[in-house]
Amino acid sequence: MESLFGTILFYTPTLKSTLNSSIIYNEETQLTYYSLENIDQYNIEIPIYYNFPFVLNKDGSLWEDATLFLLWKIKDNPNLSEERLRQFSDTLQSFKKFCEIMEEKEINEPENRRFNYLRAPIKSRRPNVMFGKYLYENKAKQWGEKMKKVSAFYKYLIDIRGIKFDVDMLEIVTSQMIINTSSGNSFIKKISYNKVDSTFKNLNDNDDYIRDGEKMRPMSMDEQKIFEAAIFESKNEELVLGVMIAITSMIRKQTVYTLRLKNFIKSLPINYNKYTIEHWKKENLYPITNNSLLEINVGNGTGVDTKMGKRYKIKIEGWLHKAIVEYIISERAVLRRFIALSQKNELEQYVFLSRDGNPYYHATDDINLKEWKRLGNKEKKGNSIDQAMKRFRDEELTSQCKKTKSDIFPVRFHDLRATAGMRYLDRNESRVDGKRIKWGTILRELAKLMAHDNISTTQRYLDFKQLIEETLPQLQFDFEKDRMEKIIERTNY
Repeated sequence: MESLFGTILFYTPTLKSTLNSSIIYNEETQLTYYSLENIDQYNIEIPIYYNFPFVLNKDGSLWEDATLFLLWKIKDNPNLSEERLRQFSDTLQSFKKFCEIMEEKEINEPENRRFNYLRAPIKSRRPNVMFGKYLYENKAKQWGEKMKKVSAFYKYLIDIRGIKFDVDMLEIVTSQMIINTSSGNSFIKKISYNKVDSTFKNLNDNDDYIRDGEKMRPMSMDEQKIFEAAIFESKNEELVLGVMIAITSMIRKQTVYTLRLKNFIKSLPINYNKYTIEHWKKENLYPITNNSLLEINVGNGTGVDTKMGKRYKIKIEGWLHKAIVEYIISERAVLRRFIALSQKNELEQYVFLSRDGNPYYHATDDINLKEWKRLGNKEKKGNSIDQAMKRFRDEELTSQCKKTKSDIFPVRFHDLRATAGMRYLDRNESRVDGKRIKWGTILRELAKLMAHDNISTTQRYLDFKQLIEETLPQLQFDFEKDRMEKIIERTNY
């Protein structure tokens, strides 16, 4: 198409003349074509555009709505590249083929129930959503980008062409993003996004996972009770305490296992005889109450790693803080520190070390990391914790499932974060049901605890909760109180 100035005519060519047909002569083939009746005309004024792509119907004729959309794209953005426009046309051609498949499939259905890309009687019958599901189920490459292009097509039909649909085709919603400033303050920015585009990308409907950076499977309440009963049977103190930190503070493995001594104590004992330890406990242990909260700064510059180095505060409950302090002065931990590589000072040492004195997870500012890697060693990324979790699943957890006659379920360390997020919503459900507070407030609280930049990520937890429709009475949370007693029992090192 050399020029798009003037009037665009849409017609289906034929070799037979009709009463009102126009004559089209093709010099290259020296054939004369005639247009069928009811020519549609559209006035358009845009610059010359070469290699314009067409979207065709099954019979080879132009798909009018798609072609007009492509023309509008050029008019809206004269600098739109040929490659970019081709991506739109290719996607719409795939969408057209899907539409034709559906039309063929439902050809015997009544007219008002038959598939039509311009009709959506109910949300589940929206053509764009059905196409997205088709792409997802067939594991199509770049289906997310394809969904965006089809949604752009429908936005054009609605906003520019004025075509009406019975249901909301795009579900454009307003969300909130937490923006952190360089001064340490933060503010909430409103953003709009197309919910339909992310329907399948963040799909929680067809599996047991939440998408939060990666797929995570939160445990149900019954599974968590079994899990916690089993974890206290483990002899791996570093795993047990790490699990308790993760499941109460909602933090990732890299944060748990880069925690430093300085985060929990002011000093280490001069020696470990009975008198010195008792004196040391008066300063570092006894002032801690079971219900107190310890706030720890994590992220860039703190020595404790977080995802993308984000800085925020985590909270450790008092009973767990006490257990960690008891662990720090245990013979097991002392021996591991004794053979470990030194850090800047003794309080910069990791809380949790492996039996050979190595960190489970190297912090980005570990002073020994460069030399460690120069010697040909792989950077520690928590693999040994993953292996410990696997052994726990195969042994203690499997045994507990058999004991309670429950199905064995999968669980990874990262799933603890999702589980903690779900329990936070569960515990606060009564506040919403009692009309004392709205879910939006709960989500903002949870977003802060989980260090989500975008509250739409936190929304996935509420979506998942509403999907499984698990309403829990408050007494169901009594098992969380048992943690304190069990931790106290086992931390008499």
